Amino acid sequence: WYQWTKNGNFACVPMDTEALTSEGWKTYDQLKEDDLVLGYDGGELKWTPVRKKFKFSDAPLVEMKNNHFKSVSTPDHRWVGNKRVGGKNTRRYEDRMFTTDQVCKESTIYLSAPVRDESLLSITDEEAALIGFAYSDGNIDRSKKGNGPSRGRNRKKVGFRVKLLQSKPEGVEYVENLLKKWGGNYRHQTRPRVEEHHGEIQVWTLNPTQAREIWKRAGLWDREDFQTFILRLGTSQRKAFLEAVDMAEGFWDRRGNTRTIAQNKGSFADAIELCAFMCGYFPTTHERKKGDYPTEETATTIRLSKPFVTGQRLVKTNLPGLHEVWCVKTDLDSWVMRQGGQIMLTGNCQYGAQESSGTADRAYHLKGAQAIVQSSFGNIKRLNHTIIDHANKY
Repeated sequence: WYQWTKNGNFACVPMDTEALTSEGWKTYDQLKEDDLVLGYDGGELKWTPVRKKFKFSDAPLVEMKNNHFKSVSTPDHRWVGNKRVGGKNTRRYEDRMFTTDQVCKESTIYLSAPVRDESLLSITDEEAALIGFAYSDGNIDRSKKGNGPSRGRNRKKVGFRVKLLQSKPEGVEYVENLLKKWGGNYRHQTRPRVEEHHGEIQVWTLNPTQAREIWKRAGLWDREDFQTFILRLGTSQRKAFLEAVDMAEGFWDRRGNTRTIAQNKGSFADAIELCAFMCGYFPTTHERKKGDYPTEETATTIRLSKPFVTGQRLVKTNLPGLHEVWCVKTDLDSWVMRQGGQIMLTGNCQYGAQESSGTADRAYHLKGAQAIVQSSFGNIKRLNHTIIDHANKY
């Protein structure tokens, strides 16, 4: 009985799955107990510590996918979501956790939710927006080392110039309002159109000294680590950053119901995807080949999709063979993972797993045993009580 419970419930994901922590993405080997991960709490994501991590071999895997979502997990891996219950006149949706095997057409899997946290950076929402717009549709120039006046008497200052560019009327209005709220100094210019279908280009150059201070306080002066920047922003700052990026490079998809952001492939595009997820979207990406719209370089489009997927069109496929898998245990019974480049919320390992050290935690296994027995033999009370009594005794 004990062995069945310990080895019979995997509730895990493949070894190439990564976990999002407050320090960035980590693999199973990199992840440690007490690392902070994001868990689901009443419609929001909050940071919660990893209590345990589990790993074991010889597990079956199931692929579950539709046109924009794909996951690979064990059949009993858990998800956070809701399920439609009740009859015609009492139909309602109840929040619950269910396994991959239990996902059906009445199920909805929650894939994201807004992160609620405080900022670790001493910048304003407007400054976060300026950074987002500058990297999306602007120029950021740093002078090379030299003896020019921009370096100052101590020769330690590096010339720094930040420009915001925009030709769309709504974009011009947005930038002007943003700069007004920011309250800093800048210089405005108008450039003639380059192509017929483009209007005049409006250029705003931020005061170099003030821009330099913003980048230093944002942690982007010495190294442009965009992932860390996004993780250290607070809720309102991420929203302002994403809004600026969307205004600079966003457009509606062909159906006109989903915002899509175009950006050159790289670390900044990855940061936009992470920011979109932390703002409550389920970002899906598509790589465009060189020469395709909207740029001449290899580009990524990031769709700000709805933060859930229904079970109506999900297709499940049992993958061949048995595989090594892992999972974690958190106080919020959930965490955020990345599989195949997709970021998504998922449930954690509740029970029935063996610690990486090889020692078993009996409390988890007994709890798991009782849950399995209850779900399997709940209607046979005598058998149910007999097996649970036997588990408690032995």
